[in-house]
Amino acid sequence: TEPAPARSAAPQPSQRAPEPAADEWGAPVADDDWGEPAPKDDWAAKAKPAGKAAAWPVEDDPPEAAGDDGMVAVNEDQSWDEPAPKPGKGKGKPAKETPKRAAATGPKSEAPPAEDVPFSAAGKLIPQAIQAALALSKNWKAGAAVGWTEIQAALSGAWGLLEPNLITAAMPIGAVALTTAVLTLLMFWISSLAGIFSLVIPLVSLLGILAHSVTSLHLLGAKVGVDIPLDQAVKKVLGDLVPLLVSFLLAGLVSLVGFICIIVPGVALSAFMFPAYWAEGRRNLALNARSLDLFEKDGKRILLVGITIGAVNVVLNVIVGQVLGFIPFVGFYLSVLVGAAVTALFGAFGQALMLWMYFDIRTTHESGDAEAESRAQLE
Repeated sequence: TEPAPARSAAPQPSQRAPEPAADEWGAPVADDDWGEPAPKDDWAAKAKPAGKAAAWPVEDDPPEAAGDDGMVAVNEDQSWDEPAPKPGKGKGKPAKETPKRAAATGPKSEAPPAEDVPFSAAGKLIPQAIQAALALSKNWKAGAAVGWTEIQAALSGAWGLLEPNLITAAMPIGAVALTTAVLTLLMFWISSLAGIFSLVIPLVSLLGILAHSVTSLHLLGAKVGVDIPLDQAVKKVLGDLVPLLVSFLLAGLVSLVGFICIIVPGVALSAFMFPAYWAEGRRNLALNARSLDLFEKDGKRILLVGITIGAVNVVLNVIVGQVLGFIPFVGFYLSVLVGAAVTALFGAFGQALMLWMYFDIRTTHESGDAEAESRAQLE
């Protein structure tokens, strides 16, 4: 038989690989290609993993400020910072960038001169508004993107204008809304006078034009830095009573026809009538023409913001009516009175929203200083 192969002898202690060297702080010292210890000034870069913060001694030959290990410069407190995180690495999700509204393309246009539009132009304004609505529908996807960020910016801007003036801005509209609510309740309480009340209510509703004018003027002053207290706003509206009523009745009639024509033309003809009247001094059908001009510049956002605030208003009124309707005996009356308060708040917010978007569109799409021009108009 063949002898078994001899087992290899166990390595003697003198034949084992030497233990890695360590320095005075216990950190291993790596060998380079020639088997010599690494230079002392490179020990921190070899010993400290990339991306770990540590306060290393710096008395003797500190490590370099930046090297292949990704470490960054030494701070004033002689400590090492973590390197900037690389894309796709690190804990947590990267912060999402807030989408920004696309900037207007092309040169800014000048605002049209503030001159009256002849009454004969009414037959042209409505077809122009219809054409603008159709063009917007056709080019909806091709226009600038409008999402929740843009809608939220408009709503937040309007609230920022309204919040410090909330009570005073809502008071004129609230007074008319409360009067209308009381007359409505009296129709149920005194049925024999229902016919008279039904005639009085539309007349009181006409005061809504004056109430919204007072609120708009008051908020406009706050927007451009001109102090217009509520009593002065009332005096100014009453002093301009006849041209104001004539202008808004005529412009309102044209807008009503536009609303009958697929709604959007009505929005285009009426969105900025109050700023056009007070901030630019326009009258009569020039209110419709100016609203249409601004709508053509940013119609998509105007529609989406209007739909949002309108939906919130409808839902809130339905909720208030349903909740208060369950209260026995007084539920209906409470719903009418609370509905008047909601009308006042949303009316004031609507005026603030109209003003904020008016100045935002002018700043984005038109040359000149819109606030300075409005300030001069008020003074």
